[in-house]
Amino acid sequence: MNNFAMWESHARGKKHAKNKKKAEEGARTNDNFIEAPQGTISHLEKLINEQCDPNDIIIGLNFIRENQGDNGYLYNCFLCGSVCTTIDIIDHLHLKKHKTKYLEKMLSDGHQNAINEINSLSIGESAKEGLIDSECGMMLKEHGRGKVVIALTKRNFLM
Repeated sequence: MNNFAMWESHARGKKHAKNKKKAEEGARTNDNFIEAPQGTISHLEKLINEQCDPNDIIIGLNFIRENQGDNGYLYNCFLCGSVCTTIDIIDHLHLKKHKTKYLEKMLSDGHQNAINEINSLSIGESAKEGLIDSECGMMLKEHGRGKVVIALTKRNFLM
């Protein structure tokens, strides 16, 4: 899209509205996955315990689906629309984008925070990142990290 008029036309289109609605619906297991049995251990939570400092601000785990399969693990972040491998997931959870999306979602769900005020400030991105971390730290104390949703590939489950 090379100009604003084209973008506006796209944003008003049926396909865009349909995709936007799908993204807002959040995590669902699809035909390839089934919900893991109660007590299934999250590989991501093990990674966090091994690789992260207890003071690291890790939030929004309830928006992460861990897909466990023969070939390892894949992670869907339903806040950001990202798919990560085991190598990338910890870095993703530390990103400003993930934390911002978490605060925006929490605000839309009625949990007061200052993300709109932070985003409107005329300061550098690194300064905003510090404010976002601070805001996430307060949300972490109040709501915790969240719990990862675990899904198994159907093929694994049937074997």
